[in-house]
Formats: sequence, structure tokens, C-alpha cells
Amino acid sequence: FYKQNIDEMSFGEFESELEWYENALVREKEAYQDLWAGQYENAARTFSELARDVQSKDVNLNAWYCHWAGLAYLARDDKSTAIRYYWRAANNRADLGRPSEHITIDATVTEPGFQAINIASNFKVEDYEGKIRSIESNLIYGPNTNAAEEALKQLGALIGLEVSRPDNESGSGPDVLWMGENEAQLTSFELKTSKETDEYSRNNIKDCNDHHSWLLTNHPGKKSIEILLGKYLKVANTANPLENLKV
Repeated sequence: FYKQNIDEMSFGEFESELEWYENALVREKEAYQDLWAGQYENAARTFSELARDVQSKDVNLNAWYCHWAGLAYLARDDKSTAIRYYWRAANNRADLGRPSEHITIDATVTEPGFQAINIASNFKVEDYEGKIRSIESNLIYGPNTNAAEEALKQLGALIGLEVSRPDNESGSGPDVLWMGENEAQLTSFELKTSKETDEYSRNNIKDCNDHHSWLLTNHPGKKSIEILLGKYLKVANTANPLENLKV
């Protein structure tokens, strides 16, 4: 029975899940580069082709590419096509928003934003890829927490954020702090990458609670994400973590 059924099967080559996704990422990067360089027609074509190619594989990714195609068409002043792509995106992902056809949208950006300027400046740094490799090799779980903290700080700088190590620089505050433009959003990190026990102790959690108080004092009224960076472990019964603490 087994041999009979095996003999009746047909064989062929199948595109792996990873293969189509990697191909999409490469083309997506090219489209972003065209968009950044002002080659809006090329970017619009690539994003629209990507949306078509991934439609049957990932509906959320299709919506994302439709949204970017809309932006590219808007930038080249093809507003009717832009609105059509924006609607296609929103039909699959309502949180992307539905534009009104009666609203005139100006796609002209007079000045690049804070984060865009910082990211662009990173590409001028010599051995940019070497810097990324250094971050990857140091941002690991092990005894050298100082190297891990510095790597996390440099990672924030690479994505265009203002970065610091408050505890190292002033003796108080989180291990690493990322800040967006005008401190619109803060992300604080307490690193427990050298932890050897199987739970987070009361003192470990107290460190995070102290950082929360530090943020309220030094950045009042600012939204923040507070992260304990380490393994996903149980918390000691005597600890009292804040509700918004993320691991």
C-alpha cells in the first residue's frame, strides 16, 4: 500500500517560505532606496509589483506594500493611483487608515526629519558593516554586560535615535536610554544579560522600578517603554514589578 501510493505521487520544485520572503526583502530595500533618492516612479513600480507578488502569501505584507506604493505614487503627483493603493492597503489593514478623495495631500517634504538625518549620517561612517557586526557580537547573553550595554546604545544610534547610558554616565537611571525626536518617545533598558539564576529577584525588579521613578523625574510627561533585557524567567514571589514592564 505504501509503495503504491508513493509511486502515484508527483514531484516538483517548490519555492520555500524563506526564499520568497528573502526575495521580497531585497526588492523592498531597493524600493526604499529609490524613494529616498527621489526615483518615485521606480519605487512605485517596485512596491506595486511586490504587493501583487505577495498577495497570495501574506495579506498583511500585501497591505504594507500597497501603502508604500500609495506614498510613492503620491510623491510623483499621481494622486488618483495613490488613493487607490491606500484604499487597497486599508481594506486589508484598517489601522493603515483610509484617505478621503476630497482631501488634497501635499507629498512635498521641505526638510528631512530628525531620525532620517541621523540614519543618513550613519552611512557616511567608515566600515558601517563592521560596526553592525560588532553590535551583533557584543549584544549577547554573557558576563560582559558593559559591552552589551554599549552595543545596545550603538544599535539605537544606528536607527537614528538619541542614545545614552545614564547609569554608566551619571550613576543613576537605566543602563541604556533611547530617545526619539523632542523626547517624543523614550525606551529604557535594564540589562540582565549576565544572569545565572533561574528567576528575577526582588532586587532585579527593584532596579527597574527605580528606573521608572528616574524617568518620571528626568523626563516628566513623556511616553516611555520600559524593558528588562534578558531571558524570559519567572519573577520572585517577593518582587513587585510594574504593570508596564516588558521582558
